[in-house]
Amino acid sequence: MHHLPTPNEFSCRQGLGFLHVNARSLVPKLDVFKTWFLVAKPDIVVVSETWLKPSVTDTVIHIDGYNVFRADRKGRADSDGMSNAFNAHFKKAGHIFDEQ
Repeated sequence: MHHLPTPNEFSCRQGLGFLHVNARSLVPKLDVFKTWFLVAKPDIVVVSETWLKPSVTDTVIHIDGYNVFRADRKGRADSDGMSNAFNAHFKKAGHIFDEQ
């Protein structure tokens, strides 16, 4: 089993900070994830298995200081989907997902 770094360990890093999380449903855990963002301040975040539905607006998953891009899985009610977040100091990369 791998040690999961605490947010304080992330904040002591140097260089580019990258965080990947397999959320297995993002919305119920959104407060926890937002706390991680605020404390760890990663530069790039990839969240897999967001399970977001079209009824969840971008405003709900917005995180101050980040540009968030999402790709909800179409046709499956409670699985898949991903979201990427880039610290706002990066130039806006545009939509990074292929149309499905």
